[in-house]
Amino acid sequence: MEFAPWTGMWITMIWAGAVVFLIFCGLTVAVVREVTVCLNRIPTSTQVSSAGMTWPRVQVILSLKGLDPFLERCLARLAAQDYPHYQVTVVVDSASDPAWEQALAAQRTFGDDVIQLLVRTHRSTHCTRKLSNLLTAFDRLPADVEIVALCDGDAVVDAGWLRQLVNGLKDHDMAAVSGNRWYSPTTSGLAELSRLYWNALAIPATHQHRILWAGSLAIRRSIVDEPGFREAFSHGFADDTVIAAYLDRTGRAYEVLGSTYVVNAETTSIRGYWNFLVRQMLCVRLHHPRWRPLFWHAMTVGLAIVVLLPLLSLTSLASFSCGAAGLLLYGATLLMLTTAYEIRLRRAFQHLETLQVPVSWQRVAMALPALLFTAVFYPAATLAAALTRRHLWRGVKYRLAGGRIIDAVDREPRLPLVHAASSSAPEPKFLQMGMSVSGLGGDAQSTPTLADGTAR
Repeated sequence: MEFAPWTGMWITMIWAGAVVFLIFCGLTVAVVREVTVCLNRIPTSTQVSSAGMTWPRVQVILSLKGLDPFLERCLARLAAQDYPHYQVTVVVDSASDPAWEQALAAQRTFGDDVIQLLVRTHRSTHCTRKLSNLLTAFDRLPADVEIVALCDGDAVVDAGWLRQLVNGLKDHDMAAVSGNRWYSPTTSGLAELSRLYWNALAIPATHQHRILWAGSLAIRRSIVDEPGFREAFSHGFADDTVIAAYLDRTGRAYEVLGSTYVVNAETTSIRGYWNFLVRQMLCVRLHHPRWRPLFWHAMTVGLAIVVLLPLLSLTSLASFSCGAAGLLLYGATLLMLTTAYEIRLRRAFQHLETLQVPVSWQRVAMALPALLFTAVFYPAATLAAALTRRHLWRGVKYRLAGGRIIDAVDREPRLPLVHAASSSAPEPKFLQMGMSVSGLGGDAQSTPTLADGTAR
């Protein structure tokens, strides 16, 4: 039986639509499996049992360059940890850095036995300033320190933060652990909601691919002292991906904890969000062993939405409808999963006021547009990270070649702060009351970003 030429063409177009539909179905099944694993790891209680635990001496290291929005609160919370044997080492880029005075004030308040203050002495144009700061601190570790903890300057943690991290290392075969970052914006702008959805869907990927986050991380001191570890840092871009790559290369166990979340309520702009997202993917590209599957996942999403669907719209309504149905299925699933994730976190961490932000009608109306924007923005940022050969971070421009930093040039002598959100916007009531904003119970305030759009 012979078919007319137009009939064969029509069947081909239907098959093309079916292929796009199946691509979205595959993406849907994958994300459901990944998010379900994370949901099951969220604890019903965040209390750490001390039964049978010995608490080794810990050195907490905080690397600073420029002013972080929550720095004063960060230092105060780190100095008040409910942990028996620890000290905080604060390493500042230089004595003329704007963060120096705040760090010095904290040392005067809490004492030099609690806060040790150092100026960066490691000088190199082949690693980032953050890693130079950390190498400076590594060289000054006291002999009796067994665990090294890393924290970011905008993480305001609660009193039990250090116990949670060290408890994650109770298995002697575990080399390092880290917590998770969760965004809970107080506004419903496109950039804020897109970053919320990207991060909510990135957390399952960090668990699956074991991508550590150095904003809340603990690692054994014996590993920090290894020459190969120091060598990796001396040519690295980001501490967390360098650590993961080294541990993977040397066959050590490490994981992202399912019970530790650091909540961030900062605002952002499209520009700031773009710089942040490109840097996140650049860190993975330069060091992490799982860069390729993450890259191809992003490219698959981008190809299906940006290329294949528009092509189907030029063929026939039937084929386009088939592909669009797949996108609708994928989008609706993402929306349900991120909503379920946030509800689960709100129930598990009821003491975190920033997770209890009321859901406004603006957020509901912006949800689907923000998800669709994320589906395009994330692949674009991943592609930019794959192609870039230079990156500006905290006033320093880094040139890259062969997966390494080949040069670092200061572009800004000081890093002024600019508010990411309009100062005329009303402040939420719970922020006016000084409730928690970051860490496992931090204080809230309107969050600025640095002049180059970075706030990592």
